[in-house]
Amino acid sequence: MTSGGRGDGWRRRAELYDRLAPCYDVLIAPFEKLLLADARLWAARIARGRTLEIGTGTGRTLAELRHALGAQAPAPVGVDVSLGMLTRAAARTRALRATVIAADAARLPLAAATIDTAVSTLTLCAMPEPLAVLTEVRRVLRPDGQLVLIEHSTSSWRAIAALQRLLEHWTAPRFGEHLTREPEVLAAQAGFTIVHSEARLGGIVRRVIARPH
Repeated sequence: MTSGGRGDGWRRRAELYDRLAPCYDVLIAPFEKLLLADARLWAARIARGRTLEIGTGTGRTLAELRHALGAQAPAPVGVDVSLGMLTRAAARTRALRATVIAADAARLPLAAATIDTAVSTLTLCAMPEPLAVLTEVRRVLRPDGQLVLIEHSTSSWRAIAALQRLLEHWTAPRFGEHLTREPEVLAAQAGFTIVHSEARLGGIVRRVIARPH
């Protein structure tokens, strides 16, 4: 496990998830079943080449990536700011040959144009600097690389969207969790072209594939 620097917002996020890490998988299980379903497998099947996961958490997607990429592919890299979460990710993937790095995703300790696929599963919604994160991801992606996002977005159903905004008043200050960020807009602002977008559950979750331009 290697480490990198942190900003204040990232430090607060690290402290929060360090506290949650021992029970995180249990706490999140009902929401994962509803919001992600087969999404991790979907993202893993799209991944190719040297793959980076931002906000790797306890390593569940990282493990799927390792299985899908195959033994001959470069080891996938998981980045997270929480050492507590990374300890669990390292344990989960120890036998699978994966790398975990402690760093905030807006300041990746990776050289430019060295990544083929970058993956994020419900993590941009909880990051302090989502646009900076995607701009940094674009820096480390190769020109023919791809960004694979599974993220919260605003529902196309008016009543659900109103409920999301209401809930966000509670989730954002307590957990840094934003339910109405628009992943496609952020990706476009960071210099990506959207090549695939798919709304799930009335639009509260969106699957996106984008390429740098």
